[in-house]
Amino acid sequence: MSKFINRKQFIAATQSLHCETCDHRIDCLLCNVGRMIRKIKNFPSADVAPVVHCSDCCKYHSFGNGYGECSFFGRTMKDSEYCSNGLKKVVESEESEANNNE
Repeated sequence: MSKFINRKQFIAATQSLHCETCDHRIDCLLCNVGRMIRKIKNFPSADVAPVVHCSDCCKYHSFGNGYGECSFFGRTMKDSEYCSNGLKKVVESEESEANNNE
């Protein structure tokens, strides 16, 4: 299975490692790191969507043994399975953060 990265986070990490101490700040076009960052910015994105594993789904009730009941399908599933109908559980800290941002 392929692994994917967050482009903005990768560029920020690369710049913090290489660009903050660089003596060529004004002439970044001559730097190999600058060239690499431009290539990454222009590289096409993969067509992916985040998945919600059963263990993180609001429609799933875990038995605590690696399995649980899916209320959408009405059957036993593994915690590690996922489907296109998964809806991530809202954790209290995420819920209070969402309310603070309103």
